[in-house]
Amino acid sequence: MRNTKTICKACGYQVKYSKLRAHNEVCRKTEVVTIKPFEPVAQTSQPVPVDVPNRSTFKCPFCSECNFDCKGLVEHCNKKHKSTSAAAVCPVCASMPWGNPNQKSSNFIDHLNLRHKFEYDTYVDYSVDDDVMLQAALKASMRDAS
Repeated sequence: MRNTKTICKACGYQVKYSKLRAHNEVCRKTEVVTIKPFEPVAQTSQPVPVDVPNRSTFKCPFCSECNFDCKGLVEHCNKKHKSTSAAAVCPVCASMPWGNPNQKSSNFIDHLNLRHKFEYDTYVDYSVDDDVMLQAALKASMRDAS
């Protein structure tokens, strides 16, 4: 992943995947690219699943402001609660299959800044077993090292 490259859809510049998020934040042409909102192609008779956990949006544990993605939660907490060093349950970690909804981080702001610099959906396949993902990561690491 560290050496694999992709093309920026906004400016056409070739960027390593590991640097793509940083590039997108400074790419001037990214601002003009707009993504159309999702619209269903046709009505469906399929029920909306109710047993799927929400791993997309999170509530701030300090002020209960809602609907942050992971990056938005980090930015919000750094802006509004930077001086707070209270313990709190991390809503991102609690939403993960391996998460414990009762475990509190002793300093939530530090935890956010250390552990949530990226979106898990970019790197995690929730349908794959942890051991399988670990083996794949080790193989990729060995491949990248050579």
